[in-house]
Amino acid sequence: MPQSIIMQKSIKFPEQLPIETNEFNTGSESQSFKTTLKTLGSTEYTEEDLKKYQVIHPIGDSFTGKGYLEDGTAHDIVAISANETFNIAKSEDNFLYFWGSKKAIIEHGVKRLIDGTVGHGNKQFNSEAITIDLRKLKEELEANDNAAIKGGWWRDMQIADVEVAYLGGGTVTASKNWSSYEESQGIISALRLDVPNPIEPQGDILSVLVTKDGNIVVYKKVDEKNLFDIAMPLFSIAKKHLI
Repeated sequence: MPQSIIMQKSIKFPEQLPIETNEFNTGSESQSFKTTLKTLGSTEYTEEDLKKYQVIHPIGDSFTGKGYLEDGTAHDIVAISANETFNIAKSEDNFLYFWGSKKAIIEHGVKRLIDGTVGHGNKQFNSEAITIDLRKLKEELEANDNAAIKGGWWRDMQIADVEVAYLGGGTVTASKNWSSYEESQGIISALRLDVPNPIEPQGDILSVLVTKDGNIVVYKKVDEKNLFDIAMPLFSIAKKHLI
């Protein structure tokens, strides 16, 4: 099962926790939501002290309708909701790492934290999405043998009839097509990498995806420590190539 971890830049972070956002209504007067941010301690990552937090993010779909029980009785249904949770880690150099749920849930929760803590003074939360220059990241990874480049997604190329392209293979960056895409000033939107396996150093390598908006996807179910063991060295290099 793939797992995702997203890096953003911390702009403001609450001095006191827990905090709750303002209430957000779903369109039904009977239901509104608050997102909560609370402290958990530190992550399991041992190479760096990363403070760990949890976001409790209720979501729902507002609707009206009828529900029927087995005895045939009808009941009004107004809305359904569920509490989603995900984690945040904060580094001393003011970067945030989000993991523990789907990317769409994390993005929705972060937006509510930003929008819902306006006017909370020192308790205000704000973060900023990043953009990685994956061309420069690729060059450093190859120069230092940090990872093997196994594929890349390209867009906005100045090549007739080619808007989006994927190149993959063992020596993909040495291919003629890769060179022509770079010369076309195309943008690399994602890189597929093979990286060392922290779980089984003598075992199979791991496949990961790095996107230009700071999302690392690990194509294997791993625990928290190993997720950070895989992602943090890549994030550390990526920080040097932010646009």
